[in-house]
Amino acid sequence: MYKIVGIYNKDKIRTPKTEGRYPLRIGRCVSDKTVLFAIVGSPLVLQYELDEWGNDYHNYYLRCSKLCRKSQIDNLTVELETKNTIYVLKKVVQ
Repeated sequence: MYKIVGIYNKDKIRTPKTEGRYPLRIGRCVSDKTVLFAIVGSPLVLQYELDEWGNDYHNYYLRCSKLCRKSQIDNLTVELETKNTIYVLKKVVQ
């Protein structure tokens, strides 16, 4: 699983997204399969596994605009960049 640890505007200084539902997504865990198999050029669809409190959240999805860039920052961190947003996810070590 990957935990959403940051959601940022795609601007020079990477300001955090604070409007709408963006802050609610911080802390939620998504399926590692949907992260690993996300395809640049296709809409980004992430299947939630757990909500921010650890409750089951399997039947919910995060659907975004097309994925522009996917970067492995280190062994545990991945950045997914869509048209307007950068999602930072950290691997949950179990």
